[in-house]
Amino acid sequence: LCVCFLGIKYFFILLASDVKREGEWQRVNSEDLVRGDIIHVRGGDRVAADIRIIHTTGLLVDNSILTKDSDPVPKSADYTNTNPLETNNLLLCGTSVR
Repeated sequence: LCVCFLGIKYFFILLASDVKREGEWQRVNSEDLVRGDIIHVRGGDRVAADIRIIHTTGLLVDNSILTKDSDPVPKSADYTNTNPLETNNLLLCGTSVR
């Protein structure tokens, strides 16, 4: 899964992400993410920032931290709704990748 950082960070949650910068993957704390970072997330990861999905296959996300619904939600690179909670192509900070 590859995603692009949207520039919205939440500093009360300090998480690390695998980020591709200058052609190399590195581990970066959420406070050091910048707009345009390409982030790799995998099952078990906590999403470190609001990010747009640019490529994925079979991605499921637990949005219960936001919605209280523990059923995993399928995500894709497809823009499907103007509501950020409903569209398929956004991962929101604090949610979990299944």
